[in-house]
Amino acid sequence: MIGIVWVQAALAAQVALRLDTEQIREGQTVRLDLQVVDASAKAIPKLEVPEGLSVAFKGQGRQAMVLDFRATSTTTFSYELTALQPGTYTVGPYSVTTSEGDLLTQAVQLTVAPRSASDTDSFTGNLGTDVAWVGQVLIYRLRFETDKTLIRGGSRWTPPSPQGFTSEPTVEGVTAESRLEQDGKAISVLELDFPLRASSPGKWTVNGGVLQTQYLVTDKNPRRRNRALEGMGMFGEARDEVYSTPPLPVEVRPLPTEGRPADASGLVGHFSVASTASSQATKVGDTVTVEVVVEGDGPLAGFALPPLAGDGFRVYDDQPVVVAAIEDGKYHAKATFKRAIVPLEPGDLAVPAVDLAFFDPSAGAWARATTEPIRLEVTGDAAQANPTVFSPDGPPKGVSALGEDILPVRTESVPAKPLPRALALAWLAPGGLALVAQAILAFGRRTPRAGRARREDFSDLPMDAEGRLAGIERIFRERVAGRLGIAPEALRREDLAALGPAAEEAEAIYRALERRRYGGHDAVVSEERVRALVEGW
Repeated sequence: MIGIVWVQAALAAQVALRLDTEQIREGQTVRLDLQVVDASAKAIPKLEVPEGLSVAFKGQGRQAMVLDFRATSTTTFSYELTALQPGTYTVGPYSVTTSEGDLLTQAVQLTVAPRSASDTDSFTGNLGTDVAWVGQVLIYRLRFETDKTLIRGGSRWTPPSPQGFTSEPTVEGVTAESRLEQDGKAISVLELDFPLRASSPGKWTVNGGVLQTQYLVTDKNPRRRNRALEGMGMFGEARDEVYSTPPLPVEVRPLPTEGRPADASGLVGHFSVASTASSQATKVGDTVTVEVVVEGDGPLAGFALPPLAGDGFRVYDDQPVVVAAIEDGKYHAKATFKRAIVPLEPGDLAVPAVDLAFFDPSAGAWARATTEPIRLEVTGDAAQANPTVFSPDGPPKGVSALGEDILPVRTESVPAKPLPRALALAWLAPGGLALVAQAILAFGRRTPRAGRARREDFSDLPMDAEGRLAGIERIFRERVAGRLGIAPEALRREDLAALGPAAEEAEAIYRALERRRYGGHDAVVSEERVRALVEGW
């Protein structure tokens, strides 16, 4: 009776963890399998590991067999555990939701030894400060130095994603590779500058960045060298190494209310402002274009100039052009505004200065940047004043004013494509209407709408995990770009706001794919999630 009970228990649904080895060295990776026997998991198990380790899902497989005349099946979820710091770690237990209920794995132990004392590689992280202010952009710089022969394209970054900060959406991280000589050795240098915006006040710890590299291990035994590649120095084998930086403490402070100007712009950083006029002399009713440029080390997306008002003129603001970049390890943004000034009476006209209030983190205080007033010499008669609309695509255009003010030009409208001249005149000929109709159809077929080329389908996805994720990214960019009417390669994160209710989910997927670009181990985007977003597009 006891034997029968034991056999039934052995064949019951169960889950288990299995490590390839229980001892590795710092920087190495070991395979971890989570096996589900005689049951099916409701979803891919998400594993949390202790600090000092990182985990990445690599794929799954299924095996069926017959045991004691009973069919049994095993589903294996494979992960990679990477040792970031030396120590002894307990991994698990994990609860797995299956078709037979919630099942609990056992725990396994992993011992991580320190790197070899002869390993002189250097990997550092730096924020540039230990005190920041809400809204301030900091550049997290990861720098790696090694005398090993790195394999080009074999390095992957995982930038930090700390509490109290968000990734700065206006610019992406910048990577650089260089070489230098040190003590007679050639040193390879890899750098990543990654922008973070302080979002919540408090004392935080910025988790370390991670770098996965591949380097060439030269075989010193001449008998085993590949003679075909010896002249190129390519014989040997590739080895993987993973490095991590220690966490960094940083305090994020709220912007002070004391001394805050009533016209504070919301900008955080150090900024300058300058303005120029297209002409110093004009006539009543004509337009002078005033260009205002705001530059600084803080974000300018969404920023608007203070309203401009005064006697003797009207003003029309155009949409600004904002660019941002990381230059020499520093964040830099520039916004260019154009204003149309229309004098209404002759004489000397003083266009008021632009006065900008912002918070300067380096001084820890509110500050101001101001231009000089622009002075215009206006000739003509007040009766000649004719309101105009300013357009960045050409000279001012006269309009018939309705009421006392004029709406600005809608710069986002898309002009219709004109038909060829021959088609425009074809309707004059006998049967011209039918001819034009057929020509329009043919003309439309020659110019397909954006996104209507042959599209990659989910059924085309490769089976390997890396290729499948790359295919999912291509489908995401293609379908979203087609929805927005732009080219896939031109798709940027700020474009997603035009998707309306789907914008939030699209941005979440975009961010996950962006983390994947730097080697983020948590950047797993499921096919089902992308399919649910783009189905029918």
